[in-house]
Amino acid sequence: MKKKMGFAARVIGFLLIFTVCYHAYCRWITPKFFTDTDWPTTTTCAGFYGLEKNSADVIFLGSSHGVTSFIPQELYNQYGITSYNLSTDEQGVVTSYYWLKEALRYQSPKAVVLECYFCFPYYVDEPLNSDETATRKAFDFMKWSPVKAEAVRTICELDENQDVWNYYLPHLRYHERWLLEGFDRNDYTYRTMAGRSELKGYSPLRFYLGEKGEGFEPHDMESEADCAEMAPLMREYLDKINELCKERGISLILTITPAVSANIEMCKAVQVYAEENGCDFISFNEQSVYRQMDYQMDKDNCDDGHPNLWGAVKITDYMGAVLSGKFGIDNMK
Repeated sequence: MKKKMGFAARVIGFLLIFTVCYHAYCRWITPKFFTDTDWPTTTTCAGFYGLEKNSADVIFLGSSHGVTSFIPQELYNQYGITSYNLSTDEQGVVTSYYWLKEALRYQSPKAVVLECYFCFPYYVDEPLNSDETATRKAFDFMKWSPVKAEAVRTICELDENQDVWNYYLPHLRYHERWLLEGFDRNDYTYRTMAGRSELKGYSPLRFYLGEKGEGFEPHDMESEADCAEMAPLMREYLDKINELCKERGISLILTITPAVSANIEMCKAVQVYAEENGCDFISFNEQSVYRQMDYQMDKDNCDDGHPNLWGAVKITDYMGAVLSGKFGIDNMK
């Protein structure tokens, strides 16, 4: 009996040591994005878990257009509104939906702001409207829970090129990384960097669009322009986000941030969706909003799709006025 107990103890000990070592190995070989990049996605996703529970009044979601547009610290400084920017580069609406579900495990926001650029076809040959790299960047550092398990199952059902086991056992996906790409300092800083997100998901850009933005004309939303077609899957998951927000009593605000590439047909489509589905929409490309912000595409955008730091301040200040005024989210003493 003692021999059997001793053998069992050794087996359990071996399994525990193997599990710890395997987890450390997978964490090491999984690509990380903390520094030396405009899109520090790992900081955003892992840093979210460092928030105090139920401390965020607002959650921002969306693609890189959202990453570079909404500054939680500016929103807090000017309006006392606490928030976190969970946007990630090339974030499709499927990803937005599951990160919203994950966020609601820890936070009880009064409003969710969704940047809608990726509601429209972007990668037309990709089932998720974004490539596998962007999807993995957004989910690799989400904590395992029923939400992540559901997200992984859904992703792999929608995209036959992705495999469920590659998410559960990351070495299957990344085992050749050390041969093909090599490692950088991000791979050795997870312990010190993962919980740090001083910018709370925001990523600043510093360049100017310049003369390419000088001819931009803000949109007349009263015009007779047609509506662009949303990607069907993105529309389906936009409905899911809207339904989830209604179930939780959360105000959903749809936006399209300043971008030369965001045409009036896209903005009209989101406007019509908002009107038909009982949510709000702010087009930062619309004439009155654009002029009220004193926005200048040549000076306030980094490129044709993303605001720079100075543009993001204007966008965030406008959003803060809306959140404070129309939605009554204001914690200033």
